[in-house]
Amino acid sequence: MREQAPNEDDWGKLKRILKYLNGMRYLKLILSADAMNFTIHWYINGSHQIHEDCRGQTGSLVTFGAGAVSSSSNKQKSNTKSSTKTKIIALHDKLSDVIWMRYFVECQGYTIDECIIFQDNMSALSLEKKG
Repeated sequence: MREQAPNEDDWGKLKRILKYLNGMRYLKLILSADAMNFTIHWYINGSHQIHEDCRGQTGSLVTFGAGAVSSSSNKQKSNTKSSTKTKIIALHDKLSDVIWMRYFVECQGYTIDECIIFQDNMSALSLEKKG
């Protein structure tokens, strides 16, 4: 909704972010892995009913240690009445990316110790583990 009809407070937040980005434009991007055998960390989240048509948003970020290797944000295709279901749909939407990333890194000759997915909803985590 804020994208459609921002108020003065929203404009102030946008200006603050743009000033921050402008001040940081000369910083170098540093990507690193913790070791040659490493863990892939995924942060996947779903935001419930944030669009006018009541659809959710899926966001993800992946890191090998320091710096985001990849990130994305996409509107969900389905409409749900449950925030827990929105989180599960977010994981479902990103699971193919998680598997692809693991295979891609292994094909480069690296060993993956673990692939950990972080979420912030205990109900969704419980359903994902136990079904």
